[in-house]
Amino acid sequence: LYNLRLHVSVKNQNEIQIDFLLVSEKGVIVVEVKGGKIGIEQGLFYYEVSRDRTYMERSPFDQARDYMYALINNRIISSSQLFIDTVCAFPHTRMEHTNANPRADMGYKLWSKIQQDDANQSFADFCIEILEADKYKNGWSRPDLQADDVEIAIQSLLYNFADRR
Repeated sequence: LYNLRLHVSVKNQNEIQIDFLLVSEKGVIVVEVKGGKIGIEQGLFYYEVSRDRTYMERSPFDQARDYMYALINNRIISSSQLFIDTVCAFPHTRMEHTNANPRADMGYKLWSKIQQDDANQSFADFCIEILEADKYKNGWSRPDLQADDVEIAIQSLLYNFADRR
């Protein structure tokens, strides 16, 4: 699902706009995409156009996490029934790490131009790896969804969004 809008409050927003929401037998993943040149300076993410930097109010990783919790807190997704996670995609920027501190680095959840340019890597496989790794890390023990359950989850999600494409 893409470009999903939901009228719920998050931080200083009255509406959330999720770039992509992927649903599979492994779970649900919120994907926040930032095109163009993206960088980090002193812990702040920025867009760069013609050497002019525009700093983001919050990191794309925080934005994706906020949207994930908005889905959970507004009971659009039941986190006890569906595993939900987040990733970010910067397809035009070569970036491996988001922080020099390994404990704060979200680079493992980042799909960048490095992976985009590697014909041996797929975004779908990347998302599944993140879901499986974070399920393990969080002690998720429920079995994967069956095909019929995935379809039910998608239909349930579509019902909650104004744009039902």
